[in-house]
Amino acid sequence: MKGTRRKTSRTPLQILADFGTDGLAADLDLWHEYERATAGKSALRWSRGLRALLLPDVDEQTDEEIAAEEVGGDTVAYLLPHTWYRLADIPGAQSAVLDAVESDGWEGLIRVLVGYRVGVDGLLAPDEWANQEHV
Repeated sequence: MKGTRRKTSRTPLQILADFGTDGLAADLDLWHEYERATAGKSALRWSRGLRALLLPDVDEQTDEEIAAEEVGGDTVAYLLPHTWYRLADIPGAQSAVLDAVESDGWEGLIRVLVGYRVGVDGLLAPDEWANQEHV
Protein backbone atom coordinates (compact mmCIF):
# COMPACT_ATOMS: atom_id res chain seq x y z
CA MET A 1 0.00 0.00 0.00
CA LYS A 2 1.42 3.26 -1.13
CA GLY A 3 2.15 5.86 1.51
CA THR A 4 0.78 3.89 4.42
CA ARG A 5 2.79 3.54 7.54
CA ARG A 6 1.71 1.83 10.69
CA LYS A 7 1.40 4.38 13.48
CA THR A 8 2.08 3.17 16.97
CA SER A 9 1.75 4.89 20.27
CA ARG A 10 4.03 4.42 23.25
CA THR A 11 3.49 4.89 26.95
CA PRO A 12 5.70 7.46 28.68
CA LEU A 13 7.80 4.69 30.20
CA GLN A 14 8.26 3.10 26.77
CA ILE A 15 9.50 6.46 25.48
CA LEU A 16 11.94 6.68 28.39
CA ALA A 17 13.11 3.10 27.81
CA ASP A 18 13.60 3.81 24.11
CA PHE A 19 15.65 6.88 24.97
CA GLY A 20 17.78 4.77 27.33
CA THR A 21 18.38 2.28 24.54
CA ASP A 22 18.72 4.52 21.49
CA GLY A 23 19.55 7.94 22.94
CA LEU A 24 17.36 9.78 20.41
CA ALA A 25 16.87 13.46 21.16
CA ALA A 26 13.26 13.24 19.99
CA ASP A 27 12.51 10.70 22.71
CA LEU A 28 14.16 12.90 25.33
CA ASP A 29 12.07 15.85 24.12
CA LEU A 30 8.90 13.74 24.44
CA TRP A 31 9.90 12.67 27.95
CA HIS A 32 10.51 16.29 29.00
CA GLU A 33 7.13 17.24 27.56
CA TYR A 34 5.55 14.47 29.64
CA GLU A 35 7.37 15.71 32.77
CA ARG A 36 6.11 19.26 32.24
CA ALA A 37 2.55 18.09 31.60
CA THR A 38 2.40 15.85 34.66
CA ALA A 39 4.37 17.96 37.15
CA GLY A 40 2.56 18.00 40.48
CA LYS A 41 0.05 15.36 39.44
CA SER A 42 -0.43 12.04 41.17
CA ALA A 43 0.76 9.08 39.09
CA LEU A 44 -0.25 6.25 41.39
CA ARG A 45 -3.07 6.04 43.87
CA TRP A 46 -4.39 3.45 46.28
CA SER A 47 -7.79 1.94 45.54
CA ARG A 48 -10.34 2.87 48.18
CA GLY A 49 -9.62 0.76 51.28
CA LEU A 50 -6.69 -1.20 49.78
CA ARG A 51 -3.95 0.62 51.70
CA ALA A 52 -5.78 0.15 55.01
CA LEU A 53 -6.23 -3.53 54.20
CA LEU A 54 -2.60 -4.17 53.25
CA LEU A 55 -0.87 -1.78 55.67
CA PRO A 56 -3.22 -1.37 58.62
CA ASP A 57 -0.51 -0.38 61.13
CA VAL A 58 1.58 1.91 58.92
CA ASP A 59 0.98 5.66 58.80
CA GLU A 60 1.02 7.16 55.32
CA GLN A 61 3.84 9.62 54.68
CA THR A 62 3.91 12.63 52.42
CA ASP A 63 6.41 12.80 49.57
CA GLU A 64 8.34 15.43 51.53
CA GLU A 65 8.60 13.15 54.58
CA ILE A 66 9.85 10.29 52.47
CA ALA A 67 12.40 12.49 50.68
CA ALA A 68 13.70 13.82 54.02
CA GLU A 69 14.43 10.34 55.40
CA GLU A 70 18.03 9.33 55.85
CA VAL A 71 18.87 6.47 53.52
CA GLY A 72 22.31 5.72 54.87
CA GLY A 73 25.21 4.40 52.88
CA ASP A 74 28.82 5.41 52.56
CA THR A 75 30.19 8.26 50.51
CA VAL A 76 32.53 6.75 47.95
CA ALA A 77 33.39 9.85 45.94
CA TYR A 78 32.34 13.31 44.91
CA LEU A 79 31.96 14.24 41.26
CA LEU A 80 32.38 17.89 40.39
CA PRO A 81 29.55 19.35 38.32
CA HIS A 82 31.47 19.44 35.03
CA THR A 83 32.12 15.70 35.28
CA TRP A 84 28.52 14.87 36.18
CA TYR A 85 27.26 17.01 33.29
CA ARG A 86 29.58 15.21 30.87
CA LEU A 87 28.08 11.93 32.09
CA ALA A 88 24.59 13.36 31.62
CA ASP A 89 25.35 13.88 27.94
CA ILE A 90 26.03 10.15 27.45
CA PRO A 91 22.90 7.98 27.42
CA GLY A 92 23.06 5.42 30.21
CA ALA A 93 26.31 6.68 31.72
CA GLN A 94 24.85 8.07 34.95
CA SER A 95 23.10 4.82 35.80
CA ALA A 96 26.25 2.89 34.85
CA VAL A 97 28.20 5.01 37.35
CA LEU A 98 25.69 4.37 40.11
CA ASP A 99 25.63 0.62 39.38
CA ALA A 100 29.44 0.45 39.32
CA VAL A 101 29.77 2.28 42.63
CA GLU A 102 27.13 0.02 44.18
CA SER A 103 28.94 -3.14 43.11
CA ASP A 104 32.64 -2.18 43.07
CA GLY A 105 33.02 1.14 44.90
CA TRP A 106 35.85 3.48 43.95
CA GLU A 107 37.42 1.03 41.48
CA GLY A 108 34.12 0.54 39.68
CA LEU A 109 33.61 4.28 39.45
CA ILE A 110 37.02 4.83 37.90
CA ARG A 111 36.49 1.95 35.48
CA VAL A 112 33.22 3.47 34.23
CA LEU A 113 34.58 7.03 33.98
CA VAL A 114 37.56 5.81 31.97
CA GLY A 115 35.37 3.48 29.89
CA TYR A 116 33.11 6.37 28.88
CA ARG A 117 36.20 8.55 28.28
CA VAL A 118 34.99 11.11 30.79
CA GLY A 119 38.23 11.11 32.75
CA VAL A 120 38.83 11.47 36.46
CA ASP A 121 39.81 15.15 36.74
CA GLY A 122 36.45 15.94 38.36
CA LEU A 123 36.58 13.01 40.78
CA LEU A 124 37.38 13.58 44.44
CA ALA A 125 37.77 11.12 47.28
CA PRO A 126 35.84 12.03 50.44
CA ASP A 127 39.01 13.22 52.20
CA GLU A 128 39.85 15.47 49.23
CA TRP A 129 36.33 16.92 49.32
CA ALA A 130 36.75 17.71 53.02
CA ASN A 131 39.82 19.79 52.15
CA GLN A 132 38.15 22.83 50.59
CA GLU A 133 41.39 23.88 48.90
CA HIS A 134 40.73 21.27 46.21
CA VAL A 135 37.21 22.44 45.44
